[in-house]
Amino acid sequence: MVDDQLIITENLSGIAEILPGDRISAIGGIPVSDLLPRLIAPISAETPEFAYVLLETYMPLVIWLELGAAEAYAVSVDHADGSSGVYRISIASDEEQDSDEKGKSFSLEGRNARMLTETVAYLRPGPFSNTDHDANPMDTSSFVEFIDEAFGSFIEKQAAQLILDLRDNPGGDNSFSDPLIAWFADRPFRFSSTFKVRVSPQSTAANQARLEANPEGAESVSELYAKLYASTENGQTVLFPIPEVQPRSAPRYDGGVYVLVNRYSFSNAVSAAALIQDYDFGVVMGEQTVDMATTYGAMERFTLPNTQIVVTYPKALIVRPNGNESAHPVDPDIRLPAPRIRGAIDIMLQAALEHIQSRQTD
Repeated sequence: MVDDQLIITENLSGIAEILPGDRISAIGGIPVSDLLPRLIAPISAETPEFAYVLLETYMPLVIWLELGAAEAYAVSVDHADGSSGVYRISIASDEEQDSDEKGKSFSLEGRNARMLTETVAYLRPGPFSNTDHDANPMDTSSFVEFIDEAFGSFIEKQAAQLILDLRDNPGGDNSFSDPLIAWFADRPFRFSSTFKVRVSPQSTAANQARLEANPEGAESVSELYAKLYASTENGQTVLFPIPEVQPRSAPRYDGGVYVLVNRYSFSNAVSAAALIQDYDFGVVMGEQTVDMATTYGAMERFTLPNTQIVVTYPKALIVRPNGNESAHPVDPDIRLPAPRIRGAIDIMLQAALEHIQSRQTD
């Protein structure tokens, strides 16, 4: 979505006439202006802007839900050159489609740590969870090993500035982001000023199942939840104590930190950016997030007994470190260009590097 218009950013249809920058005006004969509010109705999000970003991922599914099953849908396209056309676009998966546009956009997938210049380091930590196949998603060992090696290398190479890239980051858990931030934090910190939990039988059961599957010892977060649930009646909302995280002693990275965020920064990636901003551990750059810095989170799930549908829900209100309880995204300290159509060049990263280098010469 760009200014209430549905703009094509990448063509995976295999139809050569459709190009990035073209505008979709109707789907299934329904004008986009009428269809889009119907498509975001089943999407859970605090704001329409947030829902529209999520729609980019869910669109094939919600079109199927809203318009019904079809082998192909009639899509009306207004081309950038002033012409227009109606095309039948199939519902085949991306793997089954054929497109000349594939491979032309830069990627922010996976982890990456490298020097951009002799003095500027770059770190993309990837999701704040263990995404290895068949791994415990809460196992931080490989993530922490990667982070420690990255910072060790940056210190050895005397990096004066660090770009921490949290763009396109789906988030995860603060047990991953806290060890990262501890490398450059200059005082104790918490990812949340207030963490309010609503106690329920479903949350208690989910926590108990997690304990049985992954016993972590008496001081684990799951054990703390278990003690809280045992002493609280269902339906009550209570404060959950978030312990302070201590900054690292030597070795420690003491250079400047710049955090990149965009509209695809979600969940704990937004919380981490808010933490760094609120504690003044670094400068946040990029575009405003659509996910909220103060938000409902700490997700749990249960299965409906008859349909076996899995229901996911947040059990806690997480207030950003500065105590602002209003639902608001992270506003970057420095706005950078965020083109809707990605090409081979990462324009935002390029602009961030140019900004840092300009400050070095001031």
